[in-house]
Amino acid sequence: MSVPSYSINWDSLLSSTLNNTRAEVYDAIFGSNPFFAWLHSKGRKQTISGGAKIQRTLEYAQNNTVKSLQGYDVVDLTPQEHLTTAVDEWREIAGSVVISKREENLNNGEAALVDLLQSKIRNLSKSFTEELARQVLAPSGTFPAAGNGGKDLNSLPMIINPSTSTVHGISDATYTWWAITTATASSATTWAGLRSDLRHQYNLAGKHNEGFPDLVLTDLEGWEAYVEAMESQIRYGSTEMADIGFRTVALEGAQLMWDRRCPGADGGTIENYDSDGVDESNFYFINSDYLTLVVHSDADMVNMPFIQSQNQLARSAIVYFMGNLICTNRRTQSLVYSVSRSITS
Repeated sequence: MSVPSYSINWDSLLSSTLNNTRAEVYDAIFGSNPFFAWLHSKGRKQTISGGAKIQRTLEYAQNNTVKSLQGYDVVDLTPQEHLTTAVDEWREIAGSVVISKREENLNNGEAALVDLLQSKIRNLSKSFTEELARQVLAPSGTFPAAGNGGKDLNSLPMIINPSTSTVHGISDATYTWWAITTATASSATTWAGLRSDLRHQYNLAGKHNEGFPDLVLTDLEGWEAYVEAMESQIRYGSTEMADIGFRTVALEGAQLMWDRRCPGADGGTIENYDSDGVDESNFYFINSDYLTLVVHSDADMVNMPFIQSQNQLARSAIVYFMGNLICTNRRTQSLVYSVSRSITS
């Protein structure tokens, strides 16, 4: 009696397995990264189809012709300049899944090969998660500039920067309307002082009548300090973040959330979360009406097909992301930094 035989199209199997797990990889990346998950929800992510650079029109000035008059007084007809453009680069992130012919042979059979490939994909997912989180919250290189020689995504500490800086090609030293509202170094030594600092900063961030912050981001120690400071007055935040697995508490009209990668401070100097000597917390006040994760429509964690190597017995596929973190109104963003972690009462 003859034994039935079958053949497997390995190229099709490899590609379909990668495509079938794309949603799993995508969810894992945004589901384990609090700040990215928040950016990714409720319209804070914007997908566009292209362009040589990312450009956003900014309204930076009022019309100065508006004033009181009487009778035949002359109406001011002076032409007004009130618009400018913020321009930034598309930034790219990529990772690969590689499988050798030897691995295919040793993991013979469809189920065995899929298990191996899924393991490789899960590993890529975790690695992508860490890299995305590092770039937007803890960039390498000259902090807080974009790391890897400016190839990384813009970071939150670069956009909400207490020092004079240039963001999206605009210097806030030259154009003061582009600076963040204020950055306050906390001197609080009591829970009451901390509450006062944070509430005052929330109000300052809304002083231009362009809305108030809807997220305050800090590290774990900052979160715990605020919860302790509020004691019985603590109110848990909306269900928006709870529905995707992250707990928030209310700080005035904003949600307070912690991310382990959020930068801390050392003696008044903002540092990456993993820097030596970090013993203070920072609180970033974010107005999401003016902070957007811009993603290219053809490069939103897309999977390239598996390709045979020219000089190796191996096949590889690339997962590719193209986008950037863009702010269109820095003066609606603010910061309380150097909050002591030694407050106890």
